[in-house]
Amino acid sequence: MKIKKRIEIHLEKFFLDDLKNINQVAIDILNIAEDLCTKKPLNIETLYKTAVKKLNYPNEEINKTIYDLLLKKIIIPEKKLIRTQVLKNEKRQLIFDFVRGKPGSHLREIRENLGLNPHVAQVHLKILEGFNFLYRKKHLKYVVFFPFDFVRKNEDSILALKNEKAERIFSKIFQEQEVDFEGLKEIEDIDIKAINYHLEPLISSGLVIKTERDGKELFQLNQDKYLMIERYIEKKVERKKEIPLREPLPAEILKPVALEAPRLPISQESKDLIEIKREYDFVGGEIRFKAAIRNISNTVVTDINVTLIPTSQYEIVDRLKVVDILRPGESRGVDFYLTPLTCGQSKVFGSISYMDPFGNPQTATISPKDIWIKCPLVIPKTSSIDEIEKVKKQLQKGETKISFKIDQTSAFNIVLDQISALDLSEIKVDENNFTTIHSGLAKVTNDNMIIESKIEGNHVVLIVWTRDMKQATGFLAYIKNLILMTFESHSKLEGKIEKISQKILDTDEIFKRLITLFDYCDNRDDWKIGDILILINEIKSKMERSIPGSSIIIKMKDWIEDLGVKREGDSLNEKPRNDLEYDIITWISELNRIGCNQLEIYQSSFPEKKIQIENLCTLTNNQEEQLSYIEKKYVINILQYIMVIAKGVGLSIYQFDFTTGSEVDPDLISGFLTAIQDFGMEISRGEDTLMKKLAYKNFQIELDDGEYTKVALILKGEPIEFIMKRLKSFIVEFEGMFKENLGENFMGNVQVFKDAETLVKKNFS
Repeated sequence: MKIKKRIEIHLEKFFLDDLKNINQVAIDILNIAEDLCTKKPLNIETLYKTAVKKLNYPNEEINKTIYDLLLKKIIIPEKKLIRTQVLKNEKRQLIFDFVRGKPGSHLREIRENLGLNPHVAQVHLKILEGFNFLYRKKHLKYVVFFPFDFVRKNEDSILALKNEKAERIFSKIFQEQEVDFEGLKEIEDIDIKAINYHLEPLISSGLVIKTERDGKELFQLNQDKYLMIERYIEKKVERKKEIPLREPLPAEILKPVALEAPRLPISQESKDLIEIKREYDFVGGEIRFKAAIRNISNTVVTDINVTLIPTSQYEIVDRLKVVDILRPGESRGVDFYLTPLTCGQSKVFGSISYMDPFGNPQTATISPKDIWIKCPLVIPKTSSIDEIEKVKKQLQKGETKISFKIDQTSAFNIVLDQISALDLSEIKVDENNFTTIHSGLAKVTNDNMIIESKIEGNHVVLIVWTRDMKQATGFLAYIKNLILMTFESHSKLEGKIEKISQKILDTDEIFKRLITLFDYCDNRDDWKIGDILILINEIKSKMERSIPGSSIIIKMKDWIEDLGVKREGDSLNEKPRNDLEYDIITWISELNRIGCNQLEIYQSSFPEKKIQIENLCTLTNNQEEQLSYIEKKYVINILQYIMVIAKGVGLSIYQFDFTTGSEVDPDLISGFLTAIQDFGMEISRGEDTLMKKLAYKNFQIELDDGEYTKVALILKGEPIEFIMKRLKSFIVEFEGMFKENLGENFMGNVQVFKDAETLVKKNFS
């Protein structure tokens, strides 16, 4: 397909995992986004509507795909390019390549090596950060940059070597393999008193190991840590006793004339670098799945992430295990513990990702393994307590414990319900002491089985008596998992109540902080940038904790970035002030929507929590009242002028000035608006394309049509939904009040419309 080929050209160039794995729907949407970006900054609503119109995919799938692209920062709202276009710019490609070859570079290094002026470098770095090509980190008094896929735990090692004297100390240790303090004193031009100061970051980052022998401090190279960053280091000396290390990248890649595109993955297949073996066994009612990874190559592999992928038959707490490094011939085993949720057969498999010696990511697969879980079937057998005690002497005992975080009575009732649900005879139930005894027979072997339970502190103790311990293990695993799942469901239910109510409370707290921010904005005589930045940063931090992933956070970051370049003591002028007020109202509306959605879930899930529901309803109702209040304040701030134009003649028949400024010529404005609309009709070849919006400098002109009139509302800020509803209401009421004087009945007398001021004040005051 032509469209798919167009995007794949970019994917082949960049080697970005989140782009390589996108589907055809995303590719088609990205092509539309590219086209839209050539005309103006990307508007997500326009992208969605265009995709729905042009692509033959379900609306829900288009919406979800756009959301996924936003999360991955492949597209960013209000930007004039998408991620596949970022590195088409030669300077951005140079910066990206430079930072990949020399992670931890600060702005001056990038500028001086690439010959860029400060403004150009800042602009391109901001774009590369925005689209997740690079990320920044504060180091001492500098801001330094890393490739976005850089292994974060290696940052300190790279940064420790940014100091020229620390690098010379490291070179000495690298060369000698082991150096005492007297040996470090031999390094020229380093004050003896400063050696410990420069040593500290090398030791704390793990590059150098400090040991002691015969009362003397010794400093050694940490080979494992060194191998993880070796490819980024320009080796200036050779070691006296050579160790099998790959030669690092040549220093020339750090010069702008020698920068190359990202290195292609090495040709050696993943399976040729590592060997994977797997097996499983049963331990205490769980399955232990063991994966052994062996480095069968002659090079070092690092950052090995082993991920297990079981089916829904199993529960697993930790799916990911990490091995830092494997030298040639070395192997490591990692254990995963699976809790069976049901009996039967299913496959368990996994994947392994790691970095080869050239810094390229590689992957391998843990082949699927069939696992059988066999649970014994039981039938009831009635016995007396005395008979039970006699039979127990002939049987073997299996035992397990289950911890819980709920009250003992609830835990006991859950255990009793789960055991009673099996086909067993109830021998004894002591609700006061929280103990039970049940009896039965294994259906296939006809062996006796006795099941006891008791509560001890915050643990359930389950004991099974049977002739075959395999049966006891299988039964204990089965009943233990049933009880654990019920405990978890019970805890989740309680946790869900707390989480939902907490989220509503969190949104209310953020809501109130935004109201404060709006009040700052409305107090126009004391509107300082420093105050704004402090408050927006506080709100953003709270949002990141309470509602991570919200689009509000991205918009707040943009404001922080834009305001950060201004002087803190300055005030905002009218345009950005109105823009910020508009954004605040948008954020508050979104928070109110989130709170109301959570309240609906709470009401439907926990209708018995009447007092809590009543309190939360009061809270959200108060939010709606506050939102309505600040919407009205915003409307008053931006309203400038309203004009009613008679259709057909293009004459202004009524106008109202909301300001105390100089008078305007209504006929001039109405003539201009009519001419603009006629022009629109002309270029659209007579199609009825109504113009709804015009913008001029700081002004917005909103147009809406009635049956006989066209109304223009002139504003000094973006219109909100509240004002557009008021405009429609005004048109309906105006045409209702003056119907006998409009249309064919209009005789040119505009004085009859002077009473429309009451409608203006009703709808816009």
